[in-house]
Amino acid sequence: MLGIGLGLAQAARRKGGRLLLPEAQALAARMTTAPAPERLHLVSTLIGALKAGGVWAKLDALYILAAHHEQASRLNWVQDAYDLTAVNSPSFAADRGWQGDGATSRLAGGFLPTGGGSRMTATSAHLGMWPLTSIPVGTASTSYDVGYHTSTGNARLSIARPGSSPERAALFAVHASAAMTINGTYARHLAWSRTASDLATAYADGVAGATMSEAAGALPGSPLDVLRSGTFYGINQIAAAHWGAGLSAAEMLTLRDALRAYLIAVGAVTP
Repeated sequence: MLGIGLGLAQAARRKGGRLLLPEAQALAARMTTAPAPERLHLVSTLIGALKAGGVWAKLDALYILAAHHEQASRLNWVQDAYDLTAVNSPSFAADRGWQGDGATSRLAGGFLPTGGGSRMTATSAHLGMWPLTSIPVGTASTSYDVGYHTSTGNARLSIARPGSSPERAALFAVHASAAMTINGTYARHLAWSRTASDLATAYADGVAGATMSEAAGALPGSPLDVLRSGTFYGINQIAAAHWGAGLSAAEMLTLRDALRAYLIAVGAVTP
């Protein structure tokens, strides 16, 4: 038994004697351009933090767009499914992420909230992202940067930057029309979590803000995108995006802190 244990531990080690999680090794194997050992250690550390905090098991998708290579940036870390495809030429910058044109470009992964095996449900769901920019400013337009949104009365799951001042985020949490609003800097971790049919909470940098008591609507039978929400498009640069089952306040903070540590390490955000 001891020999087996040592063999498994050695199989998980990489250069420098650092222990790497199997999930990190499997992800690296899907990358056409291999990550450097230091990068792979960051990947494993992020995954380890999410697993320890109970977040990993609740995710349907996690996209670390601020990657070393554009193909790696489009991979779903959680499962070998719903990888993103660049549509109509959004722009990629290494260690920063992807940016849309606000008109036609997007990242499409094909994830359907109503699909079989989805951890997201109408009464247990979350959606989040980390934008690095805050566009537009002082205009009447809105940048819908992640999720699904429509001008009709269908359920909406999205995060958007309204164009007029002050800076703020509008978060639609499985509801037909009502939105939660968080004022302040848009370029930070933004998310919402619905943990009951009558409770949704908005978060900025892992701190709970606005809440909504309106009952959840039905999940849309349309895919979630990055840089697009239904018929609307985004123009901000996005470093990370994620969604899945509802997260508690502690789990949301764990997720934000893990993302922040990675993004600081690659230079996407400042300490």
